Amino acid sequence: MAFAFTKTFIVSTTLFCIGAFYFLQRPGVDVKIDSDIASLSEPHRVRFYKATPGYQMTNKDIDCLAKNIYYEAALEPVVGKYAVAHVTLNRLRTGHWGNTICDVVYAPHQFSWTLDAAKRNSRPGHGSLKGPNWDASVEVARDFADGRRVDGFQHALFYHADYVRPVWRHPDHKVDVVGRHIFYNQARGTQFDLTK
Repeated sequence: MAFAFTKTFIVSTTLFCIGAFYFLQRPGVDVKIDSDIASLSEPHRVRFYKATPGYQMTNKDIDCLAKNIYYEAALEPVVGKYAVAHVTLNRLRTGHWGNTICDVVYAPHQFSWTLDAAKRNSRPGHGSLKGPNWDASVEVARDFADGRRVDGFQHALFYHADYVRPVWRHPDHKVDVVGRHIFYNQARGTQFDLTK
């Protein structure tokens, strides 16, 4: 009897471990959270959570979001990719930059890559929009569309690279630093504020 119990325990434990390994290795879940957390200025507070998506993204929206993530944060940690997605959706919530994700991404003079005609007209699976960095950007966009979020970026509307000092930056409203990007809830000289 004890042998049968031990054998059952070993088999079920092994199957659980194999299942857990498969779940953690499948696409969309295989994220290097430890290295990403280390890149934040406040690593102790990073928390992914599931939100109810208020805006249902179309496939076109997801493509636009993936392109924005790719061209803005392809080499950034995965948390930085989610942060760019947050900024994109938060700008949609204001209604100022457009009524769809694509409107927000292509709003005039907002995301610098859109000024480059080749990037603006690029299509998924062609040119630079292929390979591991593109695949990671698509995974984050799809995951974000399904409601996966990073706590702390719910109101982020602006960001800039750490090697520039734009006049609009507002240190009192800094959210966090992720990789080479500094994120803010507000920008100097604007009325946009999702924290209220």
